[in-house]
Order: sequence, then C-alpha cells, then structure tokens
Amino acid sequence: LKKHFSKTSDFKEFTKMMGTRRLSYNLTDTAILLPPKQRAIERFMNISSWVKWANNILSVYNQLTHEQQEACSYVVKYRGLIKELYVIIDCMNYVEQRCKSDELSLPLYNFLTRTITKRLVIPRDRTERMLKVGLGMWEYLKNECALITSPHEVHIISSDIIESCFGIYKTTKSPDKLCGVTRHVLALPLFMKFKSSQARLSFDFKKAMENVHYRDLKQWKDLNLYENPAQERMKITRKAA
Repeated sequence: LKKHFSKTSDFKEFTKMMGTRRLSYNLTDTAILLPPKQRAIERFMNISSWVKWANNILSVYNQLTHEQQEACSYVVKYRGLIKELYVIIDCMNYVEQRCKSDELSLPLYNFLTRTITKRLVIPRDRTERMLKVGLGMWEYLKNECALITSPHEVHIISSDIIESCFGIYKTTKSPDKLCGVTRHVLALPLFMKFKSSQARLSFDFKKAMENVHYRDLKQWKDLNLYENPAQERMKITRKAA
C-alpha cells in the first residue's frame, strides 16, 4: 500500500484533509462523525480503520443532516479512492486472516492466489493500483511458499500469538519499571501450555506443585537473571535503616 499510494496526489490530499477536518470540527455537534486519528509514523499500519469509516460515511451520506454533510463533503469528492482502498484492504484482511488461522501451505497458497486474482487482478473495474497491489501480494506468498517442500507442510506466518503472550505477561508483571525481568517471566511458557480448556483440565497441577520447590525457582533465577535495580535499591535502603 505504501509503495503504490503514499506518493499519489489523491491519497496525500485526502489524508491531509482528514487531519484538517478533525481540527475544524473537533468540538462541534458533528464531532461524532470525525474520522479515526491517523498515526503520525507508519500511517499505513492503521489505514483499515479510517478506510472503513470513509466507506461507511459514503453509505449513509444522503441520510445525514445538512451540517453533517457539510463536515463530511470531502469524503464524497474522493469516492473513487475510498472504494479502491476498501476493496484492496478487504482482500488483504481476508488473506491475512486465512494465513493466521490456517497457517501457510501450498494448498492455501493456490486458493489465495485465485482469490487475489478474482478480487484485484481480473475485475473489469479494477484500477492500476489494485492490479499492482494484487500482484505484489501474489509475489510475496510465492516467495514464502518457496520454502515449503511438501504439500502437507505448513508454516506459521504470523507473530500475533507470540505478541499476545508477551502482552499478557506485561499486564500481569509489576508496574514498577525498576523490577525489570523477574521469576514471573516463567509464566510465559504456561500461557502457551494451557491455551485451551482441555489442556488445563488434563494437567496435574497438584503433582507439579509438589515436584517444584522454592529452591528450584531460586536456582533458576541465579542462573538466568541479573540482579535488577529494585533489589539494589532495597539493599541500599536496608543499610540506611
């Protein structure tokens, strides 16, 4: 998307207009129809949200009040760009969802290339940018599948699961930044091991708790973790006391 849209005049004009209108109507009655905030850096990372917003505005534009239509009139001017982006992103989201849930394989690659061709490459109303993005997606999947050696082999192609595990860890760790990494990091493999209710029900927690002792945790900490600033601060304050 960045390669084929970032330097085009209609895309730059529309994104600039969205930022300007947010400031103009921010504290008015029409603020409920303002577009989602764009990212200042890596703007294409959250493009789906405002493209969806713009497409929704086009769908209900004739039902809006005069004041609301005035605030959103620029969206109608860029109808072609919005429809173009909406089709592309809808196809991208579908491909990403299938790759995340089914994992990449040769059968899935063959199915997705047909899907991309049908949605972005061969439609009569497709644009030059839709064609280029579609071919780029096709080439990316082709290069990834070159690493697959068997029709039965699958590759995990998304880091969402790993990022989610670290997200859970960050929400449960101490909010004190001086604590750094503690023994609590051992909870990370548990998130993966007990990801399903069936795994939790079949695991013998009593036996695990009986076989792992506090000294084992201390030994693991001494071998793998550095002393963190919070511990150093405690030692200093104890000496002062």
